[in-house]
Parts: sequence; structure tokens; C-alpha cells
Amino acid sequence: MRVLLLISFFTIVLISCTQQETKKNQEDDKSKMKESISGIEIFQQNCVSCHGAAGNLGTSGAKNLQTSKLTKSEIVLQVTNGKGMMSAYKNLLSEEEIEHVSEYVLTLRK
Repeated sequence: MRVLLLISFFTIVLISCTQQETKKNQEDDKSKMKESISGIEIFQQNCVSCHGAAGNLGTSGAKNLQTSKLTKSEIVLQVTNGKGMMSAYKNLLSEEEIEHVSEYVLTLRK
């Protein structure tokens, strides 16, 4: 009888731990997806008019993001401080939003 109770107890504990880990993984996946969507949304709201949806429009002297060789940290600096005709976004976007849009810009490369 004791053995059966112990086995039942450990089975319940194991199932509970597995469910909690699965839930945590699902929350992490949703968080990553939200970050990606945020970068896309920020790009669409602030960058598409000059860079275009694919990053190669070139309006007002905007650089082609598909062929850009800038690193992520260089992109963050450029979005933050602006350059040439590009406005600085440090007063319009949070640091986190600038990180997200910079990550998205990297995905436009061919």
C-alpha cells in the first residue's frame, strides 16, 4: 500500500513539473513572437514610407536595407541618432522598440 502511495505521489509531482515546463516554454515562444511582430509593426509605422516594405524603396535617399552591411549595433545607433535625411528616433521609440525594429531590419537582407 505504501509503495502504491509513493508511486502515485511521484507520478503526480512529475506530471505537475512537466506541465509547468510546457507552459513556460509556450509563454517564451509567445514572447519571442510578440517581439518579432513589434519590430514589423514599428517598421511599418515608421520606416516603410522611405525604405519600402521590402527595404529597397530608396525614397528621399533611404538606403537599401536588403544590401546593407551594417551590424545590428550600427543599425541601433542609426535608428537612435538618425543620419543624413533619416530622423533620429530616440525621442519617439523606446530602447526596446529600437532593438526590435533593428532585429527586423536584419531579416530584410537578401
